[in-house]
Amino acid sequence: MDKKISISQSALALTMITAILAWGGLWGIFEATVGYLLHLLPISLGWLLWYPVACFFMMNVYRHTRRIEAVVMVGLLSALIKLLNLFLPGRIDRVLNPAVSIVLEAITLAAVLWVYNHASTKWENPLLTLKPSMVGEYGLLLI
Repeated sequence: MDKKISISQSALALTMITAILAWGGLWGIFEATVGYLLHLLPISLGWLLWYPVACFFMMNVYRHTRRIEAVVMVGLLSALIKLLNLFLPGRIDRVLNPAVSIVLEAITLAAVLWVYNHASTKWENPLLTLKPSMVGEYGLLLI
């Protein structure tokens, strides 16, 4: 019986490590390549792209693992890959600032997921029960 438990736990750990390496690697490579190229442009367009892409990668690792710590780990891996841009010509702040932002995005999403998972059914926060169409409408109101 103990063998079955240890095998299933090791299989879950392997699944989590694989998901973190896959999604973190893809996100890091995307940030390192597309981010470097976008910083070469004379106008700043990165803000239109970064957060939706970050949410895509982080939510995919969360869907695969159902572990909040996997979201933080995928952010750390992505930031480490982004730091490889320090070996390319360019300003240091265009590498360090995005790397720190990646880690902060991962920590923020992990905190939101933790609150969402630990929210009581009696406590209904309207921000946690918004439908995607409502979020778009509220976003337009803010503009």
